[in-house]
Amino acid sequence: MTTQYITTTQPVVAQPNVVVYNQSQVPGRSVSDRYNKKASNVVGILILMGGVLSFILGCVAIGIKASLYQSGVGLWCGVLFYGITGVLGILASKPTRNGQNGYITGFMVMCIITVSFACLVMLGITAAGVGMDDNYYGRSYRLNPEIWERNSIFTRISRDPQLAVNALLLAITLAEGILCIIGSSFGCAAVCCYTSSPGYVVQGRQTTVITQGQPATQAAYYPQGQTTTVIPPPGQQAQPQQYGQPQYGQPQPQYGQPQPQYGQPQPQYGQQQQYGQQPQYGQPQATGGPQPPPYNPDVKPDEKNPNGPPPSYNY
Repeated sequence: MTTQYITTTQPVVAQPNVVVYNQSQVPGRSVSDRYNKKASNVVGILILMGGVLSFILGCVAIGIKASLYQSGVGLWCGVLFYGITGVLGILASKPTRNGQNGYITGFMVMCIITVSFACLVMLGITAAGVGMDDNYYGRSYRLNPEIWERNSIFTRISRDPQLAVNALLLAITLAEGILCIIGSSFGCAAVCCYTSSPGYVVQGRQTTVITQGQPATQAAYYPQGQTTTVIPPPGQQAQPQQYGQPQYGQPQPQYGQPQPQYGQPQPQYGQQQQYGQQPQYGQPQATGGPQPPPYNPDVKPDEKNPNGPPPSYNY
C-alpha cells in the first residue's frame, strides 16, 4: 500500500433556513380563518329572532295575567341574553383585517352563559306556568233564590290563552338552548381546539452545497497498479496521475541484473532478440573441439570403450 496526498476542494454545507412563527402568526391559520362564518351568521340571526319573540310574549303574559307572569322571565331573558348573544353571532361572521375577531370569543362565551343560566331559569318558570294554567281552579259565586243566600263553588276555570303563551315561551327556551350549544361549538372549534403557544414552522428545508476554492490535503491509500484521478478546484481540468506502477502482461526487468542505462538505445520489448547462434538439435554441430565417434551398431561395447567395460549402475 502506498500513501498519496491529494489536494481537493473543501465543500461547505449550508444549513436549512428555519423560520419560527407564533401560532397566531402562521399564514392561513388565524382564528377568523378557522371560524365557520356562514353557520355563525345563521345561528346568530335565529337566536336574535328568538329573543325578540320572547320579549313580545313576555309582554303578552303580563297583559293577560298568565301564571307566574310576575317573574317577567320573557322580558329580561329575551333582551339580556338572547338578544345580545344573537347580535354577537352576527358580528362574529363578519370578516376582519388582521384575522383576529374578538366577537368570536364573545359569542362563544355568551352562548355558554345563556344555555347554562338563562335557558335553565326560563325553562323552569315557563314549564311551571304551563302546568298551572292547564289545571287552574277557582271559586264561583252564585245566588240561590230559594234561601236568598250566596254560595261559593270551587270549580275548574279555563285559561287557554295564558296556557298558549307559556307554552310558546317554553318552546322558545328549548330552541334557544339548542342554538346556543351549536354556536358555542363553532367558537370552541376556532379558539379552544388550537393551541396558542409558539409553534415551529419550517420553510424551505433544502440543503445547499457551496464549493469554496480552499485546498485541503487528504491522505489516501492506493494499492499497487491503480490509477488515481484527482478532482481539482472549479475551473481546472482533471488529469489522471500515473503512479509508476508496473504494467502486468509486459516483460519486466529482473532485479539483480544490470539495468539499462537511460540515454542509450534500449532493446525493444516484444521483438525477438538474437543472442548469438542457437544450436540446432538433431544435426551434427561443428565445433572446434574433439567430437565423439559416430554411433555404430556393429561395434560391441568393449570396442566402443577401449578403456574398459562401461561402469555398472545399481538401481
